[in-house]
Amino acid sequence: MRAVAHLVEIWTLWTPVYWFAGSVKVLTAVASVATAIALPPLIPKSLELIRTAKLSEWRQQQLQWANTDLEHQIGGRKRIEEELSKSEERFRSLVQNLQVGVTLSGPRGEALMCNPAAWRLLGITENQFASSVGREWQVSYEDEEVFPSLAPAQQISRVIASRQPVRDAMLSVERPDQGDVV
Repeated sequence: MRAVAHLVEIWTLWTPVYWFAGSVKVLTAVASVATAIALPPLIPKSLELIRTAKLSEWRQQQLQWANTDLEHQIGGRKRIEEELSKSEERFRSLVQNLQVGVTLSGPRGEALMCNPAAWRLLGITENQFASSVGREWQVSYEDEEVFPSLAPAQQISRVIASRQPVRDAMLSVERPDQGDVV
């Protein structure tokens, strides 16, 4: 509006239309007064917008820090998982390639793992060992039974639960296909 008033002033230098210039100045004054009345309630709102923008920037920076931290944690966990996977593969490879029969049982007596040497020694397949179907497992200490009233799986569970080393124990299985006990 002020620009229009300035243009009218320039125009009045060549053409004396003072009544028109005065009208434009009155309109400019009315617009300025209206702006002056409307502006004070808007100042707190505009200051709040500025504060909100600064807070938003701060929150965005916090989110970036949190994302960076999470990326580092995820990277660390991936490295640990890779190392664990490699270690587990080395363990499996070692057990599988041993010439000595090795079996690994879980806390309920279930067969978790066995190597080919154990399958050959027991005269069974991997599936037969895992299911232990039709096998009579006997655990004994130097010719006396350890847990005579417990089933073989319960005997293994009891040993695992005690967390005590078992020495001089013998696990025997009847091999019906060959007619002997190993």
